[in-house]
Amino acid sequence: GHVSLRPAARATAAAGGVAAVVAAGSPAAPTLSTIPAPSTTGAGTPASPTPAFADVPSGFWAAPAIEGLARAGLMEGTAPGVFAPDAPMSRAEFAAVLAAVRGLPAAVPGPSFADVPPGAWYAPAVEAVAGEGWMEGAGDGDFRPDAQVTRAEAAVAVVSALGLGQVAADSAALPCPWTDCGSIPAWGRGSLAVAAGLGLVEGDGEGAVLPGAALTRAEAAALLWRLRSIGPAAVAAQAAAVAAEVDVAAARTATEVGSRDTVTAVVHDAQGWRVPAPIVWSVSGPARLAPGGGDGYGAAMAAIVATGPGTITVTATAGSRPAGAAVRLQGYRAARLAVSGMPPAGLRGARFPVRVEAVQASGAPDPAPAGGDAVIRAQPAGGGGPVRTASAAFADGAAVVPFPALPQGTYAITVIWPGLPALRLEYTAVGRPVGALRLAASGDAVAWGGAVGLEASASASRTDWPVEVTSAGPLRVRSGGADLRGGAPWAAVASVLGTAPGAGTVRIAVPGGALRPASVRVTVRAAGSFGPAGGVAPNPPAAGQPVTVSASVRGAVRDVALEPVDPAGHPLPSVPATVAGGLASARFTPDQSGVWRLVWTGAGAVPTAVGSLDVRPGPPAALVLDATPSTILLPGEAVRVRAWVADAHGNPVAAPFELNVHAPTAGTAGTWTPSAGQGALSLRGPATVGTFRAGPGAGTSVLTATSPDHPGLPAARLVLRTESAAAGAVAGPGIWVTFPDWKAEGSAGVVAEALRDHATHIYFEVATSSDGFYGGRGLDALLPAAHAAGLAVLSWIYPALSDPAADLSILRAAATYETPGGDRADGVALDIEDQLQPAAVAHYAAAARALLGPRGLVVGVTWAPQQKPDYPYASLAPYVSAFAPMDYWHTLQTSYAYAQVYAWVRASVAEVRSAAGRPDVPVDVIAETFDWYSPVTGQGLWSPSALEIQAAARAASDAGAAGISFYRPSTATPAELAVIRSATGGG
Repeated sequence: GHVSLRPAARATAAAGGVAAVVAAGSPAAPTLSTIPAPSTTGAGTPASPTPAFADVPSGFWAAPAIEGLARAGLMEGTAPGVFAPDAPMSRAEFAAVLAAVRGLPAAVPGPSFADVPPGAWYAPAVEAVAGEGWMEGAGDGDFRPDAQVTRAEAAVAVVSALGLGQVAADSAALPCPWTDCGSIPAWGRGSLAVAAGLGLVEGDGEGAVLPGAALTRAEAAALLWRLRSIGPAAVAAQAAAVAAEVDVAAARTATEVGSRDTVTAVVHDAQGWRVPAPIVWSVSGPARLAPGGGDGYGAAMAAIVATGPGTITVTATAGSRPAGAAVRLQGYRAARLAVSGMPPAGLRGARFPVRVEAVQASGAPDPAPAGGDAVIRAQPAGGGGPVRTASAAFADGAAVVPFPALPQGTYAITVIWPGLPALRLEYTAVGRPVGALRLAASGDAVAWGGAVGLEASASASRTDWPVEVTSAGPLRVRSGGADLRGGAPWAAVASVLGTAPGAGTVRIAVPGGALRPASVRVTVRAAGSFGPAGGVAPNPPAAGQPVTVSASVRGAVRDVALEPVDPAGHPLPSVPATVAGGLASARFTPDQSGVWRLVWTGAGAVPTAVGSLDVRPGPPAALVLDATPSTILLPGEAVRVRAWVADAHGNPVAAPFELNVHAPTAGTAGTWTPSAGQGALSLRGPATVGTFRAGPGAGTSVLTATSPDHPGLPAARLVLRTESAAAGAVAGPGIWVTFPDWKAEGSAGVVAEALRDHATHIYFEVATSSDGFYGGRGLDALLPAAHAAGLAVLSWIYPALSDPAADLSILRAAATYETPGGDRADGVALDIEDQLQPAAVAHYAAAARALLGPRGLVVGVTWAPQQKPDYPYASLAPYVSAFAPMDYWHTLQTSYAYAQVYAWVRASVAEVRSAAGRPDVPVDVIAETFDWYSPVTGQGLWSPSALEIQAAARAASDAGAAGISFYRPSTATPAELAVIRSATGGG
């Protein structure tokens, strides 16, 4: 039955703040027989002899719990021989006993509280229970350790300690069984309900639960004694009550007969949070459940063994609830091997890929499990001579094996995969082509968007030749790759699609080159075109002024749009156009002065530049001081300082003006040398006003300037930051900005975001292997704005390392890019995630170091070592100035406690340094503010909590990291932002 605790007096203690709460409840006085025996799995070591408390007689209702906890060394009296059972218990005392009962080590990290002195006896326990998320503060930075713990607070704490916090949140909406429901705070209602379901809480004789009443020491002892006997089955039963959905996934879509495979299930509540509900498995079809699949608790795994071919259905149900889901697998028996892409002959020494598949008796591909290697073995016919082999791993039923280079001669080929019968073929390596391919198109021209068919034949022996069809230019192979019968009539082999106007080529070849290839040329015709029409309104426009431009449209052109190209040559996003009477019109707002190109695009027409737009600057709006190439310097470096009058968009105004530059104040870390003495300078547009040379140590210098010709404009201010080493630029807080984020926020928005978060540096996405270097126009705008604010900017590059030459070309373009004004990025961040071969990683990083020189800033962006323990940190270490591990901890659809996040981040920093072999290498921890399960907005149910961000920041600091940067802070929730600003406020 339920264990009821004696109710406290009806006097209500002060509430502890809305979500500051932690705790559990107490009900009516039980008899001794209803106090459960101590759990054999409880924490603590029994003391001997049994303590005796003069104020706890043997017949006292809570005596067994008090004496049991005392014997186990988990709870003490208030004085020798005195327990004070009716005295209220403080929040600090409750935290200490709860930590002891649950066996929490004192070293569990947790948030700090202003009113918990580090040396207080209860400080380790408070930090531990807060770190586990069992108790919280008052919401104002205080814990209130001396305040009396209430019954509702105690209910929240013990329910959270059982991992049922989310179950409690779901239970808050259930009908309330007590007479004083109106006095139960919203934050405690669900926990009281769960505690009652576990037998920890009952109402008093009048049916009241008394949520605000102070918990006495006797009630706390009875509650925590009972807590020790709550096992996984009881916890799972509570979670099952709120289970609403089950997600099921199989490791593969097919399983071989007799083999063992796994199916995983996760239980969610109605809001999508994970809950630890029990899983019940069932299977139908030719399969059985095997032992050892998992414990069936919250997230479970089932082991499946297929007993025959056919469809297998595996169903997971959340306990007795109707919530459940199923997954289907296909059982199969692999029958034989099949080879495709290997011709009967090839040129001597030729190498080409051969696909080896496991197929069923019917010839259909079998989704064989991954594992094992396919081997091609080539031996000269008749025996003798060297045997050559090549192999590749099987994955999902197939392997692509590089055919071994063979000298001229005839060979017996054996294809082997353990477990299946070997396949034997013949192959001849020849010295010159033994025939030729012929190729013909159904027409030498095709309309844009139309298709043309291709036929081919082979002039060779009557055998099957596998052919490959490729295209170049504005043609795309839509279908193709058939086998040709040598000497047979023409056969259809492919069709190609015209993708843009122009001429293209289609080529057909045989792997190995034993037949000469053939090709045909096909022209793609345009459906229409653009031409000049009318003028520009208004003309000439000023920067920031909307303009309407037009072009004539001839022919059947669809989806017409204008692509403005700014004066620096960077295309901006397309602007949809309206078309009427053969005239296309589009409206956009140019914000840069200079000559813009107007490129018109549309389906069916060649993109065409029609006219240009000469944009003039707007009226004076600001004085500008600028340092090139950057305002971030190393000792001894010099920068050129320029000045100009700018309009509201930063465009220089060409009118003449005078300028007074005020030198840095005494004690700054550098030397200022003006261009023409200390008097006023006469300028017209951007001009050099002096040189600043950094001193020998770190520090900050500030230049200011005023213009007597523009007394209404604020003084210009330039902050120059000297770092003792390159990695100093990434010390402190930082932010990561994707290129789409920059397009959405603009440079001013990104800089404002960085300053809001007290950032010292910005990582800006500029290049990937798939898209090349595309960040030039972003750097043109962002670098001057960020440098003017004293922010370092690193060019963030994501190389795949699958094409070394192309990746090095992209790296060179990004690392050496200079804006029209002379600004350069302060370093590069090499985001190496995919191809992780140590030699390739080292070669790429060495190239970056060579491009930036020995003093340049190169940051290695890596996986967290817990996720990729074999990451080649040591290969990067000789070339990088700092590491930036992606410490993304919130990767599951569940909540994370402070202690979990803290341990993850701190371990990451230590392991990166250890694996790199550089114990003191600077580390810039990358923390997440992004909800991975809400990719559009980045904000959602699984956004990291404010407490998680706080834990990551503290862990980075305690680990001695140089800084902590936040991935996409534009997606942070208000709670996350508040913690980021607080945690980074000190710089």
